[in-house]
Amino acid sequence: MRAVADRITVIRLGAVVGEASPTASNEELATMMVGRAVDLTVDKSPAEPGAPALVVTDLTVLDPRGQVLVNNVSFTVHAGEILAIAGVQGNGQTELTEALMGLQPRVSGDITLDGASLRGHTVRRILDAGVGFVPEDRTEDGLVGEFTIAENLMLDRSHRPPFVRRFNMQLSFLAKFAQDKVKEFDVRSQGIDTLVGRLSGGNQQKVVLARELSREPAAVHRRPADPGPRRRFDRIRARTHHRDPGCRHAGHRDLDRTRRGGRPRRPDPGDVPRPRRGHRPRRHPPSRTGADDGRRNADRRRSGSMSETLQTPPVSGGKPAQPGQPDEPSRAYQLFREITTGNAIISVLAVLLALLVGAILIAFTNEDVQKASVYFFSRPGDTVVAAWNSVSGAYSALFQGSIYNFRKPDFASGIKPFTETLTFATPLIAAGLGVALGFRVGLFNIGGRGQMLIAAALGGWVAFALDLPAGIHLVVALAAGIAGGALWGGIVGLLKARTGAHEVITTIMLNYVAYNLVSYLLRDGFLKTPGSNNPQSPASKPTAVFPDLLGPGYNLHLGFILVIIATIFTWWLLSRSNLGFQFRAVGLNPHAARVAGISVDRMYVYAMLLSGGLVGLAGINQVLGTSTSGFDAGIDSGIGFDAITVALLGRSRPWGVFAAGILFGAFKAGGFSMQAAEGVPIDIVLIVQSLIVLFIAAPPLVRSIFRLPTPGQKTPGPKAKRTTTPTKVVAS
Repeated sequence: MRAVADRITVIRLGAVVGEASPTASNEELATMMVGRAVDLTVDKSPAEPGAPALVVTDLTVLDPRGQVLVNNVSFTVHAGEILAIAGVQGNGQTELTEALMGLQPRVSGDITLDGASLRGHTVRRILDAGVGFVPEDRTEDGLVGEFTIAENLMLDRSHRPPFVRRFNMQLSFLAKFAQDKVKEFDVRSQGIDTLVGRLSGGNQQKVVLARELSREPAAVHRRPADPGPRRRFDRIRARTHHRDPGCRHAGHRDLDRTRRGGRPRRPDPGDVPRPRRGHRPRRHPPSRTGADDGRRNADRRRSGSMSETLQTPPVSGGKPAQPGQPDEPSRAYQLFREITTGNAIISVLAVLLALLVGAILIAFTNEDVQKASVYFFSRPGDTVVAAWNSVSGAYSALFQGSIYNFRKPDFASGIKPFTETLTFATPLIAAGLGVALGFRVGLFNIGGRGQMLIAAALGGWVAFALDLPAGIHLVVALAAGIAGGALWGGIVGLLKARTGAHEVITTIMLNYVAYNLVSYLLRDGFLKTPGSNNPQSPASKPTAVFPDLLGPGYNLHLGFILVIIATIFTWWLLSRSNLGFQFRAVGLNPHAARVAGISVDRMYVYAMLLSGGLVGLAGINQVLGTSTSGFDAGIDSGIGFDAITVALLGRSRPWGVFAAGILFGAFKAGGFSMQAAEGVPIDIVLIVQSLIVLFIAAPPLVRSIFRLPTPGQKTPGPKAKRTTTPTKVVAS
């Protein structure tokens, strides 16, 4: 900075606090930046080494091509020591640290902690053995930007009590724990539900340190005979452009306290000045302030976290905000900003835009409108009236064919269209939940067709081939179908985990495999109807058919109740269970999840098993509820691909998928009424569905049409040059 600047201007809390010349000392600049006198040296007491804690012997690390990254390194860190390993970037410090953490696969030599070997252990076992890790790149490996502060604090503890009990996350304990750590480490935020990606770089680093330096020793030390404090193996690359001087200095003092066996110091309230009441920092262009790149994810919405995102509305005006000047918007504006910058409004407006375009197409294809348009300039009202009649008649027919038919004499017959909507929606919801679950783990499951076919084949065979008591027969057929879909999806997850094969390619190929396999079984295999040349299975036995919910006059069956249960299960899985927490962590940042001890490969397999099982529920629904007289290779009816649209419209949220499935069920049920009553081509409904996907995939287009505010985004400032800061290894 001094080499290129003629004048240095310091901004704190959105206001200019002073200027200095390039000849100013580090202490003077740090005082202006932090707002108090900062001692840039650490008052470190003399080391009193104890017994050997971490012993590394002849450690060698190879890359996938067999080249040596770390060559025969040996060292010992005693209790109460800090070992610094210095070197320029690329000389093996990163690979050395990753090898010690179990993140490097090709390692030779030995690593022991308190006499116990760590070589070959998983990251989770190494963490539980008493090793802490502060990664070099906190945004890539240390934190999940779309997670809250509370969620990041339990990122590597999502598998054990007291954070988890019987697969349920203990949210009340987590909230109290997070509040204590935020207070203890002085993390400046709007609360524990603030997204970490919205924090400054220094506060992000505090969250990492709070997680790694605040573990309960009895909970992480697996050897009851040695209840001593946890050994810290922390790698820190203190890049000055990522942390302010006050935060960096406080972090160094915490490490020194940890080295001496004490708890981290709670920062003094004056370490970093708090904003005055009613004052919020003003946003500045990156070119003027060098905005911290730790906020580059501030515009992203959190996926499935435990509470709603706190959006920070921008401040308008031409003058810099002065300290103490109240410029915070009203609560009504903040609520408006929260709604208009969210994802839900995009889904709603996408549907409205699609219906609007559909109305234009209906008007253009209507014969009366075409006839009236011939003399439009002489009598324009005729064209407008004809267009209104065509559009209103079509959408009225859509409503009466999918929700309620007012022309029927009684309520029982008038509500029947809505039951048809729910019947059409049942497999869409089930398959949409499966696709949405894959999306949340970062997997694009477009193999719904194959998973539905395998589920229909296995469940259908049980339904027509086995003789079992009523009730048991239905349960066994249902379980067989779900297991078939899970098996077909699990193959994709296994290939992804073992070989890295992309799930899009494998699911597409398995769709063809499943279709041709089921076609063969219907012609010449165990699914063939005896004495028939028609490639169709026998009818399901009455003991294996879903019972009607409202009687024989309606097609709605037990499958709809099952998808409600599946929706509740998926919501609990993603929002309340520790497995779902790990799913979301892998989907948002697989690197940080792996560093936190979460097995990413295992999560891929688990996710595809569950995703395939949910899609399999849609397939068995077709066999036991809709096509009980037998099925052919077209039993999926395009539901496997429609489920992708349903999942996108529902924003991969279980209840959003549920609502989107009902909407698309209404399109299917009402589309036939539009065609029969008004002569509207059924293709118009397909165009509307396609347009919904188009608008959902282009949020900026929707925002520009409706002039919605764009979610605030901090553009990363220019990256500073990396320095050769030593690597620090701490043992306590």
